[in-house]
Amino acid sequence: STWGPLSLMALTRQTSVLSFYGADKKALVLEIGAALVKVGFGGEPRPRHVLPTRFALPDGRLMSLGVQQDGHRYSAAEYDAAVDAWLYEMFFRRLLVSPKDRRVVLVENLMLPSGLRDALGRVLFLRLGCASVFFLPAQVAALAPLETVTGLVVDLGHAETRVLPVVESYPLLSCQFTTPLAGRMLARNMGRLLGKFGRRRFVAAPRASLLDVPDEDDDRGLDDASWASTVGDLGGPWTEDWLDETLPQLAFVAPAKVPAGLSVQTADASAPAPAPAPAPENFTLAIDAENSIDVRGGVRGLIAEPLFQTGSAADVLSVPEAVLEALLACSPDARGTLSQNVVVCGGLAMLPGLLARLRSEVHALAASRPRYAALGSLVPRIRYVPLGFA
Repeated sequence: STWGPLSLMALTRQTSVLSFYGADKKALVLEIGAALVKVGFGGEPRPRHVLPTRFALPDGRLMSLGVQQDGHRYSAAEYDAAVDAWLYEMFFRRLLVSPKDRRVVLVENLMLPSGLRDALGRVLFLRLGCASVFFLPAQVAALAPLETVTGLVVDLGHAETRVLPVVESYPLLSCQFTTPLAGRMLARNMGRLLGKFGRRRFVAAPRASLLDVPDEDDDRGLDDASWASTVGDLGGPWTEDWLDETLPQLAFVAPAKVPAGLSVQTADASAPAPAPAPAPENFTLAIDAENSIDVRGGVRGLIAEPLFQTGSAADVLSVPEAVLEALLACSPDARGTLSQNVVVCGGLAMLPGLLARLRSEVHALAASRPRYAALGSLVPRIRYVPLGFA
């Protein structure tokens, strides 16, 4: 017979390799964000688990895989111990699979600490015995559902908003613009607004009177003096985790206000002007089992206003400014294709009214600032693609 032991071993190895790279075993996908980690299998419509990036080390300290806390620089040994414990929990207790016979795709933030990236590689290859690990930039992965390789990715995350052009699957880091106006800032803004426009009470007590609460139109957003009380402290009975969980349920993006002196033109000049929208009703928000807070109804539309505030004393780019600056920094030859695929992703992409407000704010900025005159013909043709599930 021509089948010897070595031939059988070679055939077995070839079969295992074909099985490994075949379609019968889906790749493991891990996306590490600033606040959440999503894990699951390639080809499935949603993650199997969505977990916080913060977890407790064996000595009781809290560590985040997404961002460094309090400026502490972790050593290689600390990273290895933390990543080892975290990946073991993820693979063997959550997904119930062995990473040895599956491909692993790590959807990463390009600004991920190098120590964490090195620790992920060491633990996956040396400790868990993975045969294939692929690091994929999150902005490139955002274009995959659209079956395109070129687009302007607007990632509205937790720690920051990042606008990054991707051309032929290559991120143009020199044209990237970031702003701290993101989920964490909106959560802090919500805490500030609840303290300014709300009244705390016990659940069994009658509803609080809000007649002495200031009018919502008086709020100046990032330039409001009440921000001073939230630096280093959220300024209320709520925790940061509670604000992060409540933000998607409470916030929405209000339409842009028409500047004073301008009127909305109707098709029929003799037709009466549309009636103003009714004022939103006040609402009650439960803080815990014993406490709640009565809040002015207009607060919900103020939570996301910092995303679009330009010219503030904070001297940070608004999201519309970051979009226009990224387009302006790109080569004129690439602007046309990028403007046709402006992909809006991240946790804040699910806020109702975000795309309509972003479209109107970008158009207004491009029309009012000479700096963006070169983009005048592109702005009306910008096509926004939401990835609300990202």
